[in-house]
Parts: sequence; structure tokens; C-alpha cells
Amino acid sequence: MAKRFHRQQRYGSVFCLLIICSSVSCTTAVDRIDAASVASAFVSALSDSQVEQASQFVNADERDDFLNDVNRNLPEIPADFDVVVKANGDRAAVSNNDSGSFRINLIRRDGQWWVTK
Repeated sequence: MAKRFHRQQRYGSVFCLLIICSSVSCTTAVDRIDAASVASAFVSALSDSQVEQASQFVNADERDDFLNDVNRNLPEIPADFDVVVKANGDRAAVSNNDSGSFRINLIRRDGQWWVTK
């Protein structure tokens, strides 16, 4: 009887571990080597007013300035934002397909894209 209980307990632990692993793997990771992915994640976070999350995509040297600026005046994100990337070496510009009124500049550092001024 003790062995049977021990075996059930072990299967329960494995089941809990599988649930935890599947929950973790369901979160979407951002492809940092793709400028469009970084820009999309940044815009999505700003659209949801998740400034702290958006700041994780900002160049570390400019993150504090970004947080100060955004906390004073959160930019208005177009509802139909369509990412159009124009890359030139280690720099890229991302703008709205229609008007170009909303623009994000990116820089590539150590193979990863970051939002910059």
C-alpha cells in the first residue's frame, strides 16, 4: 500500500511539472534578432499601457529617459498599426504603413535590436 501511494505521489508531481512547463512555454518570446518582432512587441506593450514591459525593448542607455518621457506623455498608438521596417545596416526605422505618423527607430547591438531615439 505504501508503494502504491508513493507511485501516485510521484505521478502527481510529474503532472504538476508538465503543467508548469507547458504554461511557461506558452508565453511568446520576442525574436530579438528581428527588428519587426521587437517593434511589434514594443508597440503592443505601449498599446496596452504596459510601460515597464515596453521599456525592456528600449536601448539600456536610453531606458531611464524613455520611462520619464512616456510616464509624462504616453504616445497615441494608431489602432491599425502595421509594422513596416526599413533597415540600413545596424539601424532600422519602423513606421505605420499608411501615414508614417508613428515612427520607431531601432539600433542593433550585439546582434539584437533595441528601440532608440
